[in-house]
Amino acid sequence: MSSSYPQPPRSRPWVLLVGAGMLLVALVLIIIGAFMALGPVQDLADQPEQTAPYAVQLEQGEEAAVWSQTPGTSCTVDGPSGAVGDTSTGDATMTWGDRTLERVMSFEAAEAGEHTVSCTAPFVVGADSPTGGILVASLGSGLCCFSVVVLVVGLVVWMVRRGRA
Repeated sequence: MSSSYPQPPRSRPWVLLVGAGMLLVALVLIIIGAFMALGPVQDLADQPEQTAPYAVQLEQGEEAAVWSQTPGTSCTVDGPSGAVGDTSTGDATMTWGDRTLERVMSFEAAEAGEHTVSCTAPFVVGADSPTGGILVASLGSGLCCFSVVVLVVGLVVWMVRRGRA
C-alpha cells in the first residue's frame, strides 16, 4: 500500500517580486533625482565668471544664487528698490569637472526688475542648490537599500519553499 501525500500548491514568490518591484522604483527615483540635480549644476558650471558688477533680470519671487571658486568671497545685491538680503541657509558646494563653486549667497527678488550683483572675487550668478533632485535621489537610494534586503529575504524564502516541494 502506497501512501501519497498531496503536494502543496506552488505559490508565486511574492516577497521576491515585491522586492524586485521596489528595486525598480528605487532605480527610477535615483535616475530622476540625478537628472533634476545635474541639470542646474551643469548650467552653473558652464557660465562664465564675472569680474565686474553683473546685472540679472528677475521676476518677483524668483530666486538666484551667487557662486564663486574663491573662498571668503563676499557679495552684495542691489535690486530695483535697494539692497537685497542673503536668504541662504547653510553652506553649499557644487563640483562639475575640474570646477568647484561655493555658494556665497542666495537671494529672492522682492520685485521684478534688474538686480546688480557685485563681489570681491570672480563669481557666477545662477540657480540655487538643486535640493529637490538631491532629495529624490536620496529617497531612491534609501529605498534601494531596503528593497535589496527585501529581495534577499524573498529569494531565501522562495528557495526554502522550493526545496521542500
